Amino acid sequence: MKLNETQIDSVFTCLINGLKGNSEFYSQSIGYLSMKLNKKQLDDVFEYLNGLKDEHKCIRALCEKSLETILTKVNDRQFDRVFSAFIHGLTDKNEWGRVSCAESLGVISEKLNEKQLETVVNVLASGLKDINENVCKSCAESLGVISEKLSERQLENVINTLINGLKDKDKDVRKSCTKSLEAASKKLDEKQLENAIHTLIDGLKDKDEDVHESCAESLG
Repeated sequence: MKLNETQIDSVFTCLINGLKGNSEFYSQSIGYLSMKLNKKQLDDVFEYLNGLKDEHKCIRALCEKSLETILTKVNDRQFDRVFSAFIHGLTDKNEWGRVSCAESLGVISEKLNEKQLETVVNVLASGLKDINENVCKSCAESLGVISEKLSERQLENVINTLINGLKDKDKDVRKSCTKSLEAASKKLDEKQLENAIHTLIDGLKDKDEDVHESCAESLG
């Protein structure tokens, strides 16, 4: 719906007042409006959420439907809070909450500093051991996304993690690890590339046809 500035301000005022009650629900509602919010309004949202018991959940709810838009509007301090919310979200009890956070860490990777990138590598590598296959799959995919930004040491860690992931009992996890190995291959040195190729060749013997096909495509 096309709203003028006065109407947007009225809707925003209603929603931010609602944060006093159901903070997570109203944070998500504000997220739907994010493309129309000015910097001061977004600043007001982050200021209000600061220190709330459910701050991390509220920030994730705010970003749920409009993460890429919000990333263009937040300042460095606010981005740090978004980053922290996603890191904490990987321990969420809800599997789909963990899936969303793993995917979101891949989305925000372009804005990560060196220290944050190190943290992301570690939490995604740990997430690949999650008890839920959907979380493992999302972590594997995000490791492929961030691979372009990694140092040699970090890349070595990611490659080993993905190779181990090819032994996962779930075929979709193995397939995601295959695709991420392919994505990371552009930055591999000769030894790492040889190791990845041998791993993908072994994957051609996988009992699942989809994994077999994915390995063949990655080698092609």
